Amino acid sequence: MKYSQFDEFEKLLESNNLSIDQWKKNPNITLLKEESEEDSSAEDKLDTKKGNILTKRGRQRMALNKYAKKLQEQINKDIADKFLKPIFDLKVHVYKKMAELGRGKQPKEIISALQGDLKNIQKTQAKQLSLIEKSAQTSINQMTEKIEATIEKKDLKDNTKANLKTYWNLLTTQIMMNLLQKLAKKDDELIGQTIKDQEIIKAARDINKALNKGLAQKTGEIEGQVKQRKEQIKAEDEKASEGEEKSVKEPKEKSPKKSEEKSGEESKKE
Repeated sequence: MKYSQFDEFEKLLESNNLSIDQWKKNPNITLLKEESEEDSSAEDKLDTKKGNILTKRGRQRMALNKYAKKLQEQINKDIADKFLKPIFDLKVHVYKKMAELGRGKQPKEIISALQGDLKNIQKTQAKQLSLIEKSAQTSINQMTEKIEATIEKKDLKDNTKANLKTYWNLLTTQIMMNLLQKLAKKDDELIGQTIKDQEIIKAARDINKALNKGLAQKTGEIEGQVKQRKEQIKAEDEKASEGEEKSVKEPKEKSPKKSEEKSGEESKKE
């Protein structure tokens, strides 16, 4: 089972009214899952037969998924109320002006008419984005300190501990990515909600794309980090899996010392 599937496995258990302890007693039980077009990809299908979820690493990852989910919800709530509202309120105000002034005009003409408002948006958005990142990172750092301390106390191999820390780092990077993606999505939704004329909507989105250039760049950087960390974990998982298979296929050799001792005892008897 891939690292990206643990959260889905947990949801699958919940939809079948099963706990992980119940599933562990009967891992061959059929888990029913409604399939949509998004679920049809063979690569992303959930494989419950491999049983990796029963490993210490698998159980710990499921726990980390829960902590990350709660952290994401907390950050979303805190930031939405405190930092996003000033940006969105200002943009709605400007989008309403676009709806009134933009009929029959090109984006350049709209920019010229609303130049002062757009500069104000840029200034406000840059300030709020900085505060958003700082606030989110503070929450992430506080939780990371607790998570890493908990991992260190557990009876796990050093490479497993390191792997779990890398996995948590992936989750927290995804939290920041989700936050910025949510901001961009909400921004786009506001345009459609505020402006009804399709031509003005198109012009507003072109203008907004330019305004959000910094946001798009930051989001792209974090998406790159997520991809890199996923590849790192995948490589570590494959290496660990190969090691487990090798240890099963190659039984331990008998200790030569014990064999010599046994031979010596036999010679004494003779």
